Amino acid sequence: CLLISFVVLIKIISYPVLEGSLEKEITIEIPKSSSLYKIASILENYNVISNKYHFMTYAFFSGKSKSLK
Repeated sequence: CLLISFVVLIKIISYPVLEGSLEKEITIEIPKSSSLYKIASILENYNVISNKYHFMTYAFFSGKSKSLK
């Protein structure tokens, strides 16, 4: 159980690693008052992020989830 927790923690800490750039510049409109889940879903649908759950976990534990706009 401790090993699994450690692996998950390492994944969360190392999540925002740039894997590559987008093929082209895009503009995405995020509706006002969107939840973290909604923002993550939109970004995943546009292939800006690869996994909304990793993004949400990182945003929550890094304290950035409340400042997303």
